[in-house]
Order: sequence, then structure tokens, then C-alpha cells
Amino acid sequence: MAVWSIVNFSQIPFDWRLDAEYFKPEYLKLDNLLSNANVELWGNLKGKFITGPFGSAFAVENYVEHSPYRYVRGKDVKPFFLLEQDNAYIPKSAFQGLKKYSLFPEDLLVSVVGTLGNVAIVNEDIGQAIYSCKSTVYRSKSIDPYYLCTYLNSNIGQAYLQRKSRGAIQAGLNLDDLYTIPIYIPEFEQQKEIRKLVITSWEKLKISKTLYAEAEDLLLHELGLNKLDLSTQKSYVANFSETVESNRLDAEYYNPKYTVLINYLHNIPHSKLGYLASFSNGATPSGAKYLDKGKGIPFIRIQNVTKNRLDLDDVVYIDKKIHNGILKRSQLQPGDVLITITGRIGTAAVIPDSLLFANMNQHSVRLRIHNAQINPYYLSVFLNSKAGLLQTDREAYGATRDALPYYCLEKIIIPIASLDLQKQVEVKVREAEKTLQEAKTLLERAKHQVEQIILGG
Repeated sequence: MAVWSIVNFSQIPFDWRLDAEYFKPEYLKLDNLLSNANVELWGNLKGKFITGPFGSAFAVENYVEHSPYRYVRGKDVKPFFLLEQDNAYIPKSAFQGLKKYSLFPEDLLVSVVGTLGNVAIVNEDIGQAIYSCKSTVYRSKSIDPYYLCTYLNSNIGQAYLQRKSRGAIQAGLNLDDLYTIPIYIPEFEQQKEIRKLVITSWEKLKISKTLYAEAEDLLLHELGLNKLDLSTQKSYVANFSETVESNRLDAEYYNPKYTVLINYLHNIPHSKLGYLASFSNGATPSGAKYLDKGKGIPFIRIQNVTKNRLDLDDVVYIDKKIHNGILKRSQLQPGDVLITITGRIGTAAVIPDSLLFANMNQHSVRLRIHNAQINPYYLSVFLNSKAGLLQTDREAYGATRDALPYYCLEKIIIPIASLDLQKQVEVKVREAEKTLQEAKTLLERAKHQVEQIILGG
């Protein structure tokens, strides 16, 4: 169905946006909504915009494993808060050279390249960190930053951020685009209410993170794995017979840390993963189009699989006919465990009880447990622990990009703990999931409250 908008020449903005998308009816309706409201253009507020460093200022190959200096990438900027998994760190020398791009509590980070319009607030525990060229910082002086973050993440704020994007090949948001976004300014007390909701949400997120960590610590402690020295050795020797037996010539495969772990696991009750679960992987249907939110079957991609949980905030949907047809073999059900086999290899999560129907693409493998000795939550936590990730890291290989094939995944050693311990781990994970959902509910409440203030104002 055709959608029409007719605008007068006088309505053309001063930055001469002539692209038809800019004048979609829903955008014009928002303009009309805010025309008589207490609104200021973002660029007119008291505050400071700071663009990120040039992309050439730091090379990703200079990341380091152990450092107090965080490098916030574009993909780390999520709605409301920074992603706290798979963080990147840089050496002190690189941080000192880019220190003017340091982040401070209550800074807002806006993603301006790639995934556009995500807005995250920097919290007090950020430590020493800088950000990349894919984000712009806003340092507020006149409006509560927690309110502003919520407004920009609301349907109204997101509509304006998407509207202001431009670019034929790669869309982006420049400073002029951000300057001209209208910001609704409510009463100070209303801003404080929104601030309280967002801060409470953040506190619950921290509790959830702690519970996930407690689940892993409990598992490692009870199995004695926390006592092992699994540090990387700089020099070591492997026999030629070992290379013949394993059919691997890459030196890292023979690092003593792997031998220490494998020998220990062999001396406690254990089983190989291939004996505990059946495997199946998915595919991305050729030519298939994703459906609008909620109008099909959730289709799990690698970015949805995070440590011990699924992140469905940006999940896409496929047609039910595809789910029951060419992708029937990769249908998911509650209690299945997904593990990534490319990219962030070895990340695992359980399909929750609330996700009755779902499917997945080719970058993950479905583990369907058929052994009563193994609890899926216990399996997920173990796979995400250092003892699990060391094994998947070791077994992955590839000429241009590492991957974890079935026959390597089958060899992963899983310790068989008591069912009581496994249940304790599950309880921790479920409590973490519950707390996380409470945090998300608070953020949705904050966004809804902002929209109601505007609509009712």
C-alpha cells in the first residue's frame, strides 16, 4: 500500500533534507505532537558533544587480555547500558595517547555508525575507558542524563534518531544530525522519577550479573577446578607422536594448560559431550525475508546467544512455513542448549521455558540432552566457564576463520557432578534471569512514563 506525504517548501529543514523518507507520515505526526510542547533542539541544550577518535587511531590487533583500560566499541553501546560481556582492553600506552576520549559517569554514548541510535549511559563503575569512532559522547549540563537517555531510547526518541540518519552506502549520524533532534523537557521532578527507575534497573542488572558469577564459582569450586593453574605458558615442547595422534600442527594446541585441564577432568567422573546430547545446526534460508516483530517464529542468530542466556532484544522472525519446512531439523524447545561455533566460539545458553517455539541459524549448534545425569543449566554454565572455553578454544580451527565442527565438539569433556550441585547451579541461573527481567521491566516502564508525559503534556 502506498504511503503519501505532502509537504510545503517552507517545511524543508535548514539542512536541506530532500529525501522522501524524512517526510514519512509518522515523522510529520511527531513534529506536530511536539510543535507546542516544551522542546529544545539538542544542540541548544547546555552540554557538550564529543566525537570519537579516528578509526586509524587504534588498531584492534593491539587489544590485550589483561588491562584496566577498557576500549568501548560500537557494538558495546546498547540501549540504556553498555554491554558487559566480551569486553575489549588496551595497553596503558594506547590509553594515554587517547586519554582525551576518556569516559566519565553519566556520559551518554550514542552509536552513530553501524547500528544507529543506540544510547547508553555510563555508570559509576566504568573505571578507565575510552570509546571508538563509532560513537559520539554527550556530556549533559542542563538536563538529567538518565532522563535524556530514556527519552532517546523511547519510541519518540528512536524515531527522531532514525529519521536523522543519512548516507547512501553506510548510514550514519553526524553532529548536525544530533544537534537538530528535538528534546522534550519535562518538569525537574518528573526527570527525577525517570532517573530513579533507570538507576534501580541498573542495580538489578548488577545483582543479576553477580548471581550468574556465583553459579559459575559454585560449579568450579565444588569440582575443584578453581585450584588448577590454567595460565598460558610461553614455551613448551610437544612430541611428534602427539601431533600424529591429534592431527594438529598448530603450536597453541599443545600449550600445557590444556593438558593440565584434560588430565584433571579424566580423573573425576566425566563424559564426552557427544555421549550426552544430540547435535543439530540450522541455516539461514536463501531469499527468506524476516517478518515484523511477533508475527512469526523467533530466529536465533549468534548475537542473540550470550553467556548463559539468550538476548532477544533484537531477535528477528521467520515464517512458520519455513520453521516447519526446510528448517524443521533445527527447531528449538525449552531445555535445549545452544552453543556458538563461529565468532564467539563456545558461548552457550539454555532455551528458556518462555520460548516455546524458535529456530536458529548456522552459527550455533543445538544440544538436546538425552542423559538424565546432566542438567541443561549446569551444562551451559560449565561450557561458559574457563574450563569449558579452554576446550572449545583448543578444538576450534580454520584457515581464514576459526570454527568448531561437530567431531571436535563431541570431544569436549563434561564433568558429571551430583544432581544436587547441578540443581543449585540451575537455581542461581534462574534467579539471575528473573532479576534481569525485572530490570528490563523497569526500563520499559521508564520509557512508557516518558511517552505518557509527552502525550499528556
